[in-house]
Amino acid sequence: RGRPTGLRADQRALLSVYNCCDDISMAAHWIDWSGEERTAPDLVSHPQRCDMVQTYTLHNFALRLHPQQQVVLCGIRITERPHHTGGHAVIFVTKAKSPESLDTSGFAAKCQRIIEEAGEDPREPPEAG
Repeated sequence: RGRPTGLRADQRALLSVYNCCDDISMAAHWIDWSGEERTAPDLVSHPQRCDMVQTYTLHNFALRLHPQQQVVLCGIRITERPHHTGGHAVIFVTKAKSPESLDTSGFAAKCQRIIEEAGEDPREPPEAG
């Protein structure tokens, strides 16, 4: 087993949730290693806003409506550090009626801006082993 080396040694990740909806807020709750979901959200994204949390690969999150948290929108797990984005994963949540109605080039441009504005992960990278 041992410690991961190479690209897999750096397990830091930044998770951003961009809420494209006009009328709902959502919250991401970390699910710990025992499978228990934390009651306090790690991030809350209000309408037409983007919020970010520092996390690690293989961490799980439940994305729920906020403040009424009975509805789970989806689960999120960053399985590998996305090195081409500096470890940043961006999730867009929308209520589009069909995939064809989405402005994918607009999402790509927003994604690029979100990554640029966030900058580098402020945590120290792991020591080279």
